[in-house]
Amino acid sequence: MAERTGRLQTKLDVLVAFLHERLRLRDDSLQSLDQDERNIRSLLGAFEQRREDGRLEASGLEAALINHGLSVERERRSQENACWQDLVRLMQQMLQIWDATEEARSKEETIKSSFPKYQLKPEQDYSSRSPKHHIHKPR
Repeated sequence: MAERTGRLQTKLDVLVAFLHERLRLRDDSLQSLDQDERNIRSLLGAFEQRREDGRLEASGLEAALINHGLSVERERRSQENACWQDLVRLMQQMLQIWDATEEARSKEETIKSSFPKYQLKPEQDYSSRSPKHHIHKPR
């Protein structure tokens, strides 16, 4: 039972690591998208200033920047959505494993309390011992 509980705990630890990594990837992606948005706003501000100064008329480049800004916003929403879907799946898996861990611990405690004289001590290994008595079948 303790071995099963240990395996389940390891699975939980791995899922927690995946959870942290997914959040880190999300943060990296959002930082990149933030930088793209700042660059686009800066360029659009420069276009606006030149237009106000009479040095620039509306151009296809400005429209392309606006479209790119919209696509960056769509990408941001897509990243957020994908991240939360991944987190929900990971949390569901974690809850399933946690339930199984608690069930295994509960069974282990029940066995320990029900059969205290049959508990093996951790340093004992009975796997290599041969039985002292053999049951002989009648012929």
